[in-house]
Amino acid sequence: AILLSGAQLSTYDQLKITIKEAGHMEEGVPLHLFSAFCSAIIAQTVAMPADTLKTRVLNSNSPRATLISVLVETVRGEGFGALFKGYIPAIMRQGPVIVVQMPIVEQLRALLGVGFL
Repeated sequence: AILLSGAQLSTYDQLKITIKEAGHMEEGVPLHLFSAFCSAIIAQTVAMPADTLKTRVLNSNSPRATLISVLVETVRGEGFGALFKGYIPAIMRQGPVIVVQMPIVEQLRALLGVGFL
């Protein structure tokens, strides 16, 4: 959760700033939606390996399973790509949440007179 939220919030703000400064889009809902969509993909990509390993540790039959032992076993046995198993369903679950959440936060801030992020 920390990886997902940290990556999502930091990339959302950075994308918004970069896109506005480059003159590609102005402040508004289209910029918020685009930045949220991109940050959702980045955040899920950052968080996916940790989520996969956590699930594998919790589902392990070995009482000595550690994060490192499961990581080594997974990468040796299945390759690096195994850390991203379930990536598409995770994006399909998390993406819409972030794409709806961030524009709503932006609009609430504007209504409260705080201004956009």
